Amino acid sequence: MRKMKLNSKLLLVELLVIFGFIACHLTPVIAVRTSLVFSGCFKSGLTSGITFEKKTDTGHSAYKVEDAPIEKATGGRLDYMEVRRYAGIFYFAEYLGQG
Repeated sequence: MRKMKLNSKLLLVELLVIFGFIACHLTPVIAVRTSLVFSGCFKSGLTSGITFEKKTDTGHSAYKVEDAPIEKATGGRLDYMEVRRYAGIFYFAEYLGQG
């Protein structure tokens, strides 16, 4: 079996990072889960139920996280996340506030 050259390995790593980024932002629910995981709430990001709640005043979507995690720094619950759509296919979520 032939060894992979360094350029091939680097290309493979770059493609994995790009496809991983795309996969984490394809749907609003996955974007909310990604945001929760990257904010340090691994269990909630992977197991909590996420439902569409309403449209916000800015026209973006608000999603409710069931069994919302509690942020250690402020003690607030991360129960509502605002999801914004960029470039037509990517979704990014950020904390909206409590109900």
